[in-house]
Amino acid sequence: DNLLDSHTAVFAGHMGRDKTEEQVRRQFYWRGMTEDIGNFIKTCQVCQAHKYKQHAKHGLCTPLALATRPFWSISLDLITGLPMTPQKHNAIITVVDRFTKMVVLIPCDSSISGLSYW
Repeated sequence: DNLLDSHTAVFAGHMGRDKTEEQVRRQFYWRGMTEDIGNFIKTCQVCQAHKYKQHAKHGLCTPLALATRPFWSISLDLITGLPMTPQKHNAIITVVDRFTKMVVLIPCDSSISGLSYW
């Protein structure tokens, strides 16, 4: 409970691993203390809910340029997990022309790679 007190007390304020360990070391020591404290901090629900995100801010979404002629801009998708057909196809490649919205469906096997089909 001293670990809990050192981490959650009003004067502690849910400090991170290093500062909590520093507080605990002032009064106690045991083997594996650093790991125990790290695991405790990782499972603290308050800390996880209010943890500072340490990654760069996400960039803004940039819209795709408008398509100005047929098949100038297309989108591709691979749909897998379909039932096997008699021709041994269990996936579909979808090609959509962004200008005309024309759709081309190409049956294939889900083990397709960029080198194996074209």
